[in-house]
Amino acid sequence: MLYLILAIACSAVISVIIRISKKEVQYPVTMYGANYVTCEILGLIFLLTGSGTISGLSGGEIRFAMLLGFFVGLLYPVGFILMRVNIINSGMALTSVFSKLGVIVPTLLSIVLFHENPSAACYVGIAIAVAAIIVMGLSQKEPHEAGKHSNYFWLVIHLLCGGITETANKLFDEFGTTESKTLFLLMIFGAALLFCVVWMIISKGKIRAKDAALGVALGIPNYFTSRLILGALETVPAVVVFPVFSVGTIVAITLIGFFYKEKLNRTQVIGIAMILLALVLLNL
Repeated sequence: MLYLILAIACSAVISVIIRISKKEVQYPVTMYGANYVTCEILGLIFLLTGSGTISGLSGGEIRFAMLLGFFVGLLYPVGFILMRVNIINSGMALTSVFSKLGVIVPTLLSIVLFHENPSAACYVGIAIAVAAIIVMGLSQKEPHEAGKHSNYFWLVIHLLCGGITETANKLFDEFGTTESKTLFLLMIFGAALLFCVVWMIISKGKIRAKDAALGVALGIPNYFTSRLILGALETVPAVVVFPVFSVGTIVAITLIGFFYKEKLNRTQVIGIAMILLALVLLNL
């Protein structure tokens, strides 16, 4: 459970950096690219210091980690693009709801395909967690012009994109090995970096020092979030990991909002209460 708590903390730090970047970053693709470069460097450090190695891996283990990692890595920046498109078309509230509801995909997969059998209390907790995500998302304030032309097709695509990336962690937990974890992460962030390089070339983006610096700051918690989630899956059932990670991140981000003097409305207070209840039930 410690890995899961640390993953939530890293995810909350990511949200703070993204929030800062909205005003400070001129070329987002530079920030994302620097983020993935940092993730690759951290992965190589783990590889070279003995936390992961490919020398003792079989050909099948290497191929599985590389192919799955490359596929997932391409989805990472696609998720960022979908988020931007949906915020423009449908507003922050709906985008947030559909993004967080991606947790349904790996949770259902774990129950149906991998026969994880949570307790009755856990099922209730999952249902309350999903409801809390919807309540918290729809409680966000929207600009007057936002959300008038919602395109539910792209919202669902965004949900599936996030769900597939989380599902990949479960697939790796089932069919991969602990020894190939570092290789798997290297491929994820390498593929994402490749995507960003192509994106930068096409968009004619420029390398700006401040954008790159924020990207480096983003890359550190980004890498450890993925590594910690994989670590959590080794000891905690996926039907607990994914809902707890999702709603736990919401709580952490909400608490951080107090430092920005953000006040909770009645709906958000209800949502937080639902999340806390869900967390209790999920851990029974």
